[in-house]
Amino acid sequence: KRIRKNVWREKTKKIALKAFSLAQSILTGRSKSFYYATDKKVSESAE
Repeated sequence: KRIRKNVWREKTKKIALKAFSLAQSILTGRSKSFYYATDKKVSESAE
């Protein structure tokens, strides 16, 4: 029972770390493969 719980915890740690890393890259503007909407209008950025 204990081993299963530890395996589950390790999996969640890995997933959480990946999600945190993605969030950091988006917030710092370094993300190259993730597209998201911004507050600015598209027409304003084209001008």
